[in-house]
Amino acid sequence: MMLGFQVKVHYETLIYKTKKEFLTLHVYLVPPDPVVQEKVEKKEESYGSIIIRKPNPDKSLQMQDNFFLTANKDTAEISPKKLELTNERRTPNYFEVFLRNADSDFVLGLESEGNRRDTVWTCTIRKGDYRSQRSDHEQASGQHFVERHRTALVDRVRDTGHILDKLLERGLISQEVYNTIRGLSTTYDQMRNIIDCMVKVGTTGKDALYEILQRMKSMRPLISELEESG
Repeated sequence: MMLGFQVKVHYETLIYKTKKEFLTLHVYLVPPDPVVQEKVEKKEESYGSIIIRKPNPDKSLQMQDNFFLTANKDTAEISPKKLELTNERRTPNYFEVFLRNADSDFVLGLESEGNRRDTVWTCTIRKGDYRSQRSDHEQASGQHFVERHRTALVDRVRDTGHILDKLLERGLISQEVYNTIRGLSTTYDQMRNIIDCMVKVGTTGKDALYEILQRMKSMRPLISELEESG
């Protein structure tokens, strides 16, 4: 409440699939603030979580209101029971959704406590979002995403500096390799060398490159396009 007026803000939902043994999702409500969103991204990245991209709420949400997350699965365990919407610039709290034996699509919903439990957002978590038929982003042929779409990635990825920074942070390349690739004159050559390096590292390297690309906002349209193409 500000000067007697209700404050409503368009929030975004960020959903992360963790690396825990059974399906465990972290669902965040975050303001359109890049500082807060980056804090969430770095926190989940440190856990090895993978983002599940879903549409954001169409409705603006009431500040200081409490919200409940629901799931149309009787076996789903969600905690905490509710979260208060705040505009603090600290890393926000999140809902944890736990399903021991998830094997089908299910729907998540967000309800407002202050408006007669009005449903302000829903999304379908599909089986393919959390359990891929291919292992480690590979098809039945055994070819990994970054190998399968090598040409498109070399041609269309431009922010190679960010990728190199993340690979260095994860210890997947040395400072010497970092400097050598950064010294190449074109992003085409840089991306070609990045892919070659990660292929040599093996599945861990290829998965890391895929996850870094997936988390880059500028790359999301391209990754979605390539995933849909097979």
